[in-house]
Amino acid sequence: MKKLIAVAVLAAFSSLPYAAEKDITTDVVVVGQGAAGTAAAFAAAEQGAKVIGLEKKGMVGGTGNFSEGIFAVGSKMQRDYYIPLTKDEAFKKIMNYGHWRSNARLVRAFVDKSADTVEWMQKHGVKFEKLTTNYPGGLYTWHIYQGRGAGWINALQKKGKDKYGMQVLLNTPAEKLIFGKDGKVAGVVAKDKDGNTLNIHAKAVIIATGGFADNPEMMKKYTRFPNTDASESIISVCFNSSLLKYGGDVAVGAMTILTSVMQFAMLPMQGIGQGAQPIMSFNYGAGKIDRVKKAFWLLLKVTFSYSTLIWLAVMIFPQVFVGLFTSDATLLAFTKTALRIYMACVFLMGIQIACQMAFTSIGCAKESILVAVTRKFILLIPLIYIVPLIWRSNQTLAVYLAEPIADFFAVSFTVILFSRQFKKALEKAPKSSAQASADRSAQA
Repeated sequence: MKKLIAVAVLAAFSSLPYAAEKDITTDVVVVGQGAAGTAAAFAAAEQGAKVIGLEKKGMVGGTGNFSEGIFAVGSKMQRDYYIPLTKDEAFKKIMNYGHWRSNARLVRAFVDKSADTVEWMQKHGVKFEKLTTNYPGGLYTWHIYQGRGAGWINALQKKGKDKYGMQVLLNTPAEKLIFGKDGKVAGVVAKDKDGNTLNIHAKAVIIATGGFADNPEMMKKYTRFPNTDASESIISVCFNSSLLKYGGDVAVGAMTILTSVMQFAMLPMQGIGQGAQPIMSFNYGAGKIDRVKKAFWLLLKVTFSYSTLIWLAVMIFPQVFVGLFTSDATLLAFTKTALRIYMACVFLMGIQIACQMAFTSIGCAKESILVAVTRKFILLIPLIYIVPLIWRSNQTLAVYLAEPIADFFAVSFTVILFSRQFKKALEKAPKSSAQASADRSAQA
């Protein structure tokens, strides 16, 4: 009887699927089949290469499916629209916008190849709806896809497969690179949806897995600003741990609602600030200081007015905002009070946003980072733990009180710093062409 059971068990296990290891040889393997990966794979296949594309998701395109259009200068669409912008003019505008801190050779190559890219896409059946600009008074360089990003990505994927034999493996993430004896990359190791290991040997490997915003080391090396997502996560952990200690699950649940309402309040201000940034930055680079000042004061008036209106609405109708996220009577009653405390100084954030955006616009990156770090790390995180020790009568609400206290002192610090540094930065701004001519005439 025991032998029969053993045989039955072995037979059952032998019928189960097991992962295998496969060796595949190709000319080019492209890791990632979003916008960049699709274009790279198609371009290689068009040239006659045998191409395999790897995509860890169950569909191609990624966030590229939602893109609107593509930048180009000197395209046929621009000529048809009688847009006189030249590549030299576009290059200078881009470099001036970034105060010539960008990689000039890379920007030049990007501008020079932009029209060819649009015409290459059109040659392969990609259609464009229109030519437009993405901000008032801007340059008409924005070529809008028909069907948005998904339209051209799916079109090239289909043509690549049908005409050029391009092979795309979905649900197949690449896990590591294969190196040859000479130390050069010779392929990738991937895992398909059935768990099989694919050793893909290739003459060329193209990595098209997106940006490096989630890589702290690269962000620190290549950009002027650190990744701020980590700071928000740390603050969230601090709030939740303290609230769980003093108030339990209801307090933690309320905190989720409070942060959602705060984001709802802050996003329009951030959008307004980001809209004003290129205006201040362009005029700063052009030496038009009066325009920089006017833009800043207008930004300050708009953001402060908006933040004050939001503050009034929250103070008078907290139940309306809380009711958007919960219908639980207990949580609703508790969160109404917590929201008034948590957002008690939100009207000051219009000043904070305006000053921080202005710092960024005129190249004061260190100051912009300093005010952000001061509010979050120097003030808010310590206060989350200190205030409940002082206000012992209601330690749960004391945790929420840390936010407005931090906001008040942070904005005060920002105003003092801004009043000193803004004037100094404007004095160092490049001279306008008119002022430069006047100086030369005076010297003559």
